[in-house]
Formats: sequence, C-alpha cells, structure tokens
Amino acid sequence: MFSAMRRTFILFVVFAVAAGACSNASTDQSVSSGTTAAPAATTVPPPPVTSVTTSTEAVPTTEPTSAATEVPSPEASDIASLLALDRPTVMAHAGGDQSWPHSTMYAYRQSALAGVDVLEMDVQLTGDGVLVVQHNDTVDRATGSTGRVRDMTYDQLQALDKAYWASDQWPRRDLPDSAYTYRGMRTGEVSPPTGYTPDDFRIETWRNIAETFPQYPLDIEIKIPSGADGEPDVAFAIEGARELAREIADLDRTASVIVTSFNDDVMAAFRKAAPGVATSPGLSAMYGWITNTADLEPSDLVLQLPPSFQGLTIITPALISRAHDEGIQIWEWADDETQENEDFYSLMVAMGVDGILAGRPAAAVDRFAREAANPPSDNFTILVTNDDGVAAPGIDSLVEALRELPDTNVIVVAPAENQSGTSDTRSTEPPGWQYSLTASGFPAVAVLGFPADSVDVALDTFGWEPDLVIAGINEGQNIGSLVEISGTVGAARTAARAGYPALAVSQGIGDPADFASGVQQVLDWVKSFREDPRPLDVAGVANLNVPTCTTGEVHGLAIVDVAIAPAGRNPFESDCSGPGSSEYSDDIGAFIHGWATLSTLGF
Repeated sequence: MFSAMRRTFILFVVFAVAAGACSNASTDQSVSSGTTAAPAATTVPPPPVTSVTTSTEAVPTTEPTSAATEVPSPEASDIASLLALDRPTVMAHAGGDQSWPHSTMYAYRQSALAGVDVLEMDVQLTGDGVLVVQHNDTVDRATGSTGRVRDMTYDQLQALDKAYWASDQWPRRDLPDSAYTYRGMRTGEVSPPTGYTPDDFRIETWRNIAETFPQYPLDIEIKIPSGADGEPDVAFAIEGARELAREIADLDRTASVIVTSFNDDVMAAFRKAAPGVATSPGLSAMYGWITNTADLEPSDLVLQLPPSFQGLTIITPALISRAHDEGIQIWEWADDETQENEDFYSLMVAMGVDGILAGRPAAAVDRFAREAANPPSDNFTILVTNDDGVAAPGIDSLVEALRELPDTNVIVVAPAENQSGTSDTRSTEPPGWQYSLTASGFPAVAVLGFPADSVDVALDTFGWEPDLVIAGINEGQNIGSLVEISGTVGAARTAARAGYPALAVSQGIGDPADFASGVQQVLDWVKSFREDPRPLDVAGVANLNVPTCTTGEVHGLAIVDVAIAPAGRNPFESDCSGPGSSEYSDDIGAFIHGWATLSTLGF
C-alpha cells in the first residue's frame, strides 16, 4: 500500500514542478551572490527559548559576483527529476565540509562549481527568529567564538568568522595556524579568493542559500538545539520546522527540497506544515521500518543513513534491496572522516547506494564521472582476503599495488582479527561484519569470523562476482603440510569451490617480512593469468610462496609440487645467498634454497 502511496506522492511532486515552471517562466534563473542585510533584530529572549517570533520581511540581494555567475545548472532541479537520474547522485554535505569551510556561501558555490547535484545543510533558529544554516547548537566548533546559536541575534552571528577552524583536516583544531587558510577572510584580515567577499565566510540564512541557488535541490536537516537543561528542546525545533515550511512555500521551493530531522515529532510538525514536501524519516520511524514494526510516510522518498551507527552496521545489501523494492532510495552520510574519500564513496555505490552526502564532493563527482566513462563492471575485479586480519601489513602492501593496475577493481573483505591456522573453517552461524580500512586507508569489509567466512560474505552477502580471488599476502610461508592448516589457503580453496579462480600467496618469515618481493611475484602472476586464464578444473588453487631474503635476493620462480613431508628439512628457513641450487623436488626444497614457489592445490 505504501509503495503505491509513495508513487502517488512523486506524481504530486511532478505536478508541482510543472505548475511552478508555468508560474515562474519569466523568472531570472541566474545565480546571484546573495549578499543580504540581516533582518531587523528583536530583543534576544533569555534562555531557555521555547518560542520565537520569526522574521517576515523580504531579504534584499545585491548584484552577483563573478564566482557566482560561473555556477552551472544541475542536471535535475527538483526532487522528482533528481530521483529519476540513472546514476549516483552527489550531495555536498554542509557544502563539502572536508574541502571547504563548513556550510558557508563559499563552500556551496565551490560545490556547485564542482558539479554536485544537491546542496545539503542543517538549519535552526537564532534568538531573534531567523532561520540560519548551522549544524551545532553552539558556534564553538567552526568559529573563533563561543555561545549558543539560540542565545544570539542574527546580527551577532553573521559577524562571526565561520571559516575560523576550516582546514583540509576538518574538524581538527590542533594543526599549525598556517593550516587554517581561510581564517580571517570573514573579518578582512585575509583577502578572500577572487570573486568572493568576506560575507561568503559568515553564518548564512537558509533563505539566502535558497535564493542564491534557485535551480539546486536542497537537502535540509532540522536540528534540535538543547535547552537550558542540556536536553533536546523539541518545541524550539518545531518552531524552526514551521519557519522552514513557511519559507519553502514563500520561495516556491516545495518541489525542490527534501527535509529530515532525527526527531519524529519535529518531522510530524513539518509534514503538517508542508504536506507537499519530500522527506526522510526520523530516527524512531527509521527504526520501526528497519525492524518491520512500522511503515514509512508516503512522503519519505529517501533514507539518509550512515554506514554504521553506534557500533551497529546499518547499510547492508539486504537493507538496500528492501528499500529499492519499496521504491525508496538510500543516501549515505559518513559517520567517520576516514570514510570521506573517493574509494569509500565508490564502495557504497557498488553496494547499491543511490547517493552520497560527500564531505569531499569534488572527489565524488570526479570518481563517478570516471566510472561512467569506464564502468567498473567492464574492469577486471579482484577480491582480496587473508587470514592475518584486515589491518595486517601483507594485505595492505598487496592492495596498494593491485590498485595501481589499469582497468582493475579491488575489493577487500577480510577477517577483522588474525585467524591464522584456521584452514577453511566456517562459522556455524552467519558471521557479522563491519566497515573497516586497510592500514593505508583503503575501504574494506571486516568479517567477524574466519577467512572462509570472509569469502562467503563477499560472494553471498554482497553478491560480488570477482574475476579472481587472492588470499594474502600472509606473513609466514605456507609450504608442505602447512597448506592444510593455512587460513590463507583455506580462503582460496573456499573461493575455488564457489567457482572462482584463486591464488593463495604467502611471504616467508623475516624481520621484517619482505612484502615488496611478494607483491612483485603476485603482479607477475596476475599479468600472466589475465593474458592466459586457465579453466578452474585445470588450474586448481595456485599457492605462491616467496622467501624473505636476509642476504642475496629471490632467485626466481620454481613451479613445484607440494612436499609430502619435511624429510629432515626446516621449512621455516631460506637461504638466498649464492647462485641458488636447482637441486629440488618440491616446494620445501626450492623455498629453502631461495626460490619463490608456485604449486597447484586441489580444492
């Protein structure tokens, strides 16, 4: 029932767009600079503020600056058209807060110039009833001042330097002063970039943003400031919701905004005041939908979610599939600054997420443009796993090298912790998993289970279909009888049983292990495999072991059988000195004499 109602709501939005287009046919659609005078201030009410008198006077504008007139028109100017785009959409989170000063006019212009689809922002009321674009309850986080937003007038707020703490490592505040390159542009102590003015670095009104970017869809979160007791003041937030609804109607923005809030009472008040506006559900409503205990509202066209929240994985392939089945899109917002990079954005889209609220929007736009020109589905895809754990140095060295290969996608799904010696053991129940990173920061899925579980999660839970699975690089050789207990080999065998070509690769013990030599052997093997792939029933599982040489270097690659027994030899030693003996009959014999070994294993 609700899917049908949601379709009806979308049709209503489309009709509103058409009506708006007729009524505004003669409107000038160029982007102005939006420099405004602050509304006339009233007496600032003492805390706690439970109600406000909102300003109704018109906001004057000035002539556009050169930077503003360069802003391109987005591909979609309303929510219905936006949701119909057959590609990932990019929302500039707070204008791109990891790249530019948080939610400033400068940031929004830069994001528009970068080619984003949507401008995202948070709103709340000032003490004199002006709806401003501001994330936190206080001004402390972004400006060089302190104080609650609700205790200040707009005149007081707009004088502050919103870019005071802005840096390319936002929100860090422990960097050298030279890192805060925008500091002082608001106050005139530092000259702003060409085409911009000090006003582009102030706390801005929502109305001014909306008027400055009339063609851009806006994604708006209604914040819930705290009261004097430190608890969320929902009544005050509802006043903000009603003011937002009034200004949306006043600016004829009904069809081109989507609104959300964490609080369901705030959302209920907003929907009542603005029944034609697209929304995302509040926290309790979202929980009800996820747990199948409640339906969403027909206007809830998008779920705006983090990958995880308070230690729980939220965005999963199953959730994405269910949302899409119900005609709902999913937009992802990062819950950690480490997720603000193009590789993580790409991972989310590969999972099926429809849009990214990007703190680095230019990176997202560029990545998706490259992927549109060279679709990942056309590339060679390598799934990488291991048994040493997702943060181990061996898998990190391998992934960083594989990423450099042309026309290659790399996916990392590996155990969250070291699982050496677990062979192809599987968990008795489906294992949990979480978003993670390799040591160099490449996005990964960390599985709370065994290496074989990691392969199962990649293939079955995520539904990925790699061209090749590589397990490694393990720290410590897996030759002779060690192959039967190796989790590295067990992961490769699990992939082969599922029908995927697989390579297990291990680096000889050393202090430190020479992963660079192992990486080179893998790259050579992958090149050969891509040029001449062999059927799985012929190739079996490839098991590659590379010694760590304390003297000399690896002599070359020996294609050998797996040793049946050590026969008095120590498989944990290798000697790369001298010319290298060719008197060997199996992997132990070759390895201990300084040769990399390649053996074929059954699966």
